[in-house]
Amino acid sequence: DDSMSPDIPLGATVGIDPALEPQAGDFVLASISGQEAIRQLDHDGVGGLCLPPSNELYPNWPASEARIVGVVREMRVKFR
Repeated sequence: DDSMSPDIPLGATVGIDPALEPQAGDFVLASISGQEAIRQLDHDGVGGLCLPPSNELYPNWPASEARIVGVVREMRVKFR
């Protein structure tokens, strides 16, 4: 989806590393209630972590309710 646009544009191919320990600032593949999305792991301002989208049309997820599947290590974008 376009929840991370413009940081990760719709149609981009990403490489995920499931063995890498996620840190704040990393883009991660997360799963919450059976829905998966790429989000950027960030501090929530009250001592926890959250998974905000880049596109404001999508909801912010609390990291405590999500399962981090892996860390995005690379992105490839085709122009044509």
